[in-house]
Amino acid sequence: TRIALDPSDPLRLKVILPRDGRDVVIPCRLVWRSERFDPDTGRAAGVAVRFGELEEPARRLLDAYSREGLVPQTDPAPADRFEYRSLERPTLDVEELNRLGLDGWELAAAWPDGKLVRLVLLRRI
Repeated sequence: TRIALDPSDPLRLKVILPRDGRDVVIPCRLVWRSERFDPDTGRAAGVAVRFGELEEPARRLLDAYSREGLVPQTDPAPADRFEYRSLERPTLDVEELNRLGLDGWELAAAWPDGKLVRLVLLRRI
């Protein structure tokens, strides 16, 4: 709302189409702008634009989105679950780490602790 806009200047609104992911540039023009809430009219600070022509497939997607709003996924993916394993070793053994990797373990953290190396491994379950 703080950008100086001339109402006669053509504007372009860049939108990522919901449920589609494509970038669309919508030609538009400024209708009104306000930097403050107007208590007399209840109008919030912001801008209003009038859209120009838009290709039909994009128009249908935007129309559906404006009617339905954000529709959550019907079956959200379950949260990942992890198993953790902590090891203490005097030295790192590449062969042992490779065997653990073949079993699905990933090295999450490693740090020296005195004469030992502490390892934290994780794998999805």
